[in-house]
Amino acid sequence: PVALAWNRGQPLPGGTRTLELQSLCPFRAAAELRLGAVPVIEPVPGLDRRERGQILHRALQGLWEALRDSRTLQERAANVPALAQLVRAVAGRAIDERLAQRMQPLPPPLVHNELQRLTGLIEAMLRQELQRSGAAEFSVRQLEQRGQGTLAGVPVRVRMDRLDQLEDGRLVVIDYKSGADEAFQPMAERPRQPQLLAYALLAAATVANGGGAAGAAGVVGVVGVAGVAAVYLRADGVRWRGAVADPKLLPPLKPQRKSARAPLPPWDVLQAHWRTVIERLVQQFASGDATVDPRRDACRRCHLSALCRIDAAVQVVNEAESDDESETVDAS
Repeated sequence: PVALAWNRGQPLPGGTRTLELQSLCPFRAAAELRLGAVPVIEPVPGLDRRERGQILHRALQGLWEALRDSRTLQERAANVPALAQLVRAVAGRAIDERLAQRMQPLPPPLVHNELQRLTGLIEAMLRQELQRSGAAEFSVRQLEQRGQGTLAGVPVRVRMDRLDQLEDGRLVVIDYKSGADEAFQPMAERPRQPQLLAYALLAAATVANGGGAAGAAGVVGVVGVAGVAAVYLRADGVRWRGAVADPKLLPPLKPQRKSARAPLPPWDVLQAHWRTVIERLVQQFASGDATVDPRRDACRRCHLSALCRIDAAVQVVNEAESDDESETVDAS
């Protein structure tokens, strides 16, 4: 299928989500972002995944608005009860803000459980942040700030969860996740976290264009991006997935699968590869590419199988292969 070409003067309809969907399956990107074929949110007892993600982001935003940098974190960490009180305060405030927007109140026991869960996750992440700060001091340059950049000549709206700046001026992009963690494959042609790659390409320009700072006064001039990471905060642990110019700059990143453990190219070569990949995804969406071409395992959590009819197409292929096999057996 081919959709109408996108007006290149208009921002991509879903921001960096456009890149994620285009990498996942071009048809799904066109269906969701051009036709509005989005899944219906199913009600669940308590908080759903979307609400929990919003609460997590708001709590971490409030936390780093208070801490501002790694030195303040180290000072606060010397007083464990005070730091725990801060974490509990920002978590409780984030939950209260979200509950105030709900039509249906949440029973107090569920509120208590959510508060306990959230504070535990944030405290676990802060322990990793403390280890990281021992190798390289950082200040938080931006938090949940909206901006706009250009990729392949097309405007793209971005909202980076967090942008840290190291003492030498380099930037580290951090993206919070509350869902299942996914492997980061820096050399993939169809990456699982293309938004991270886009942020790496746009971060320096965002700061240079006057992006707001959260206690980042006195930082030196921006000289580039030193790393990108998605941080998955889940009940079974806090995991960092991404790529970095120097391993000391981030907590341990999960290694790639054995089949993909070829030595990574130099950092500048890796960033050049990311630009090629991201600009190709932008060009494909803008040109109207809506091919039914899902990435491996993409169909498991897709709501559009009845629309794209990929199951029927796979069945036809399988039946054709079976017929060929039968004919070969009969012929022998």
